[in-house]
Amino acid sequence: SRPPSQPKPVHIGSVRRDSGSLVSDNPVVQALLSFAQADQAFPPQAASIAGVQLEMRPRRDIEKALEEFKGAFTVEKAQLMSGANSSERVDEDVNADIHIPLLLKAIERGAAAFGPNALIGQNSAKAFLASCAPKITSNDDVLSEFINQKLKGDDDLQVRLGAQ
Repeated sequence: SRPPSQPKPVHIGSVRRDSGSLVSDNPVVQALLSFAQADQAFPPQAASIAGVQLEMRPRRDIEKALEEFKGAFTVEKAQLMSGANSSERVDEDVNADIHIPLLLKAIERGAAAFGPNALIGQNSAKAFLASCAPKITSNDDVLSEFINQKLKGDDDLQVRLGAQ
């Protein structure tokens, strides 16, 4: 049982070895494993026993972070051409919510999904999403250490996981 202060996992998956690679029954955990072992194989002792699990727990309040992201990427007004005069622009209320397509793009492209001027408060959108990356834990210390070392050195992966 987990301490009350520890948030519930957002993703949890069983991890096992299959033909030299690590695989999971959870698609998000599987994507993380694939990304982590793309350029370097997991150590042979990782997931060498039965019953290995990998958990992803939020570091921040997910609802609050989503509201912040949504607030930064909702278009409330747009300057459109006037019907009477095509050279004149008028403000129109549009209230267009674009945060879901942006999150999907961040999952797909990582840090490259945002330009340098994409800000949420004082932070870049990239830094904001990276701060939302979940904490990765496992009952296998070797697996946990390997994944967290990969995550620490990869801003792109942190942005993708934070958007997830």
